[in-house]
Amino acid sequence: MLDFKLSDVIGDDYAYFLRCNPDHHGIALIAGRGTLHHHAWQTESIADLGKLGDRLFNVGRRLIWGPVRHGAGHNMAAYYVEPSGAVVELYTDMEQIYDDLRPPIEWDSDDRTWFNRWGVYRGEDFRTHGLFPAPLDRFNMTNKTRGI
Repeated sequence: MLDFKLSDVIGDDYAYFLRCNPDHHGIALIAGRGTLHHHAWQTESIADLGKLGDRLFNVGRRLIWGPVRHGAGHNMAAYYVEPSGAVVELYTDMEQIYDDLRPPIEWDSDDRTWFNRWGVYRGEDFRTHGLFPAPLDRFNMTNKTRGI
């Protein structure tokens, strides 16, 4: 759908990283509380990730994780939760994939270097964030609601 390509798969139905341009991923679907875990936005440098932390602090909010270096995507990132509950990843230095036929890299779910190359944080609480899928019946309009 929407011509997204699969970049990486983690474990057996644990996480999927999807791209719609050369960036390794624009969204991630991760097993946990929600389905859409995060959407990703590029910054120019790791200094911008620090500025994000400062801006959030100045308005009484905090990063939920980062800066960190990932194995999947090879990027540096920092994360915060927006009011909707979605996680936003700001990143720099992400892997670029120009081959649309490149098969997804498959990571063993026990190999946590896909998640964190710099530290030992395991991220179980990180998965408590994300957006739930909308119920299908929410969008099914009856004849009455369509004015028929």
